[in-house]
Amino acid sequence: MTAFLITGSLAFAAVSTPEPPRAVARFPVHVNDVRGRDELQVSMEFSLRIHVLNPPATHGEMIRMVGGKPVMLEVPLFDDLSRSVGDKGLRARVRQP
Repeated sequence: MTAFLITGSLAFAAVSTPEPPRAVARFPVHVNDVRGRDELQVSMEFSLRIHVLNPPATHGEMIRMVGGKPVMLEVPLFDDLSRSVGDKGLRARVRQP
């Protein structure tokens, strides 16, 4: 009889415990258009880490060249995409617009 009570208690506890939280990714977006009950058109800003292929001689020169300025990035694309990505991020050349 005690075994039935213990088994029932364990089964109830297993069913009634909440599911552990799952990992989620959250993105800040701006809603541009509500297209329907279940569809949105949004814009989002994101950042990438760039490994500069043509760096200047010093850190200070890089800051003066691109710090706070809009620039164009040229990412060489290869057949093997892993050649475009390295340990320090996406490999790209920095060009002034």
